[in-house]
Amino acid sequence: MRVRTKRTRNFIIVLALFLLATCLVLPRGLRRLIQPAASAAGKTFIVDTTSDSADANAGDGVCQTAAGKCSLRAAIEESNAKSGTYTINFNIAGTGLKTITPNSFGLA
Repeated sequence: MRVRTKRTRNFIIVLALFLLATCLVLPRGLRRLIQPAASAAGKTFIVDTTSDSADANAGDGVCQTAAGKCSLRAAIEESNAKSGTYTINFNIAGTGLKTITPNSFGLA
């Protein structure tokens, strides 16, 4: 009976390692099909201007002002327009300290 228990245990260990290795080598798209919750992360908006311009089309999922940039206000408007988790990152060109001065504190 001990031999059978060891074989069963070894089989389970080998199977678990095989499944883990298989998950690691699968392409990302296939992993998303298998584990949709693991890849259902929210969208990231990247602020690239210090202007306080509003989003050109709030709710379309694209952070873009009329000038074609993504302002902090536009990113907030987009994230507020839809449910879910959103991340706002900053990548403003140039060197030195950057200051974003809102024209008003009430966002639409």
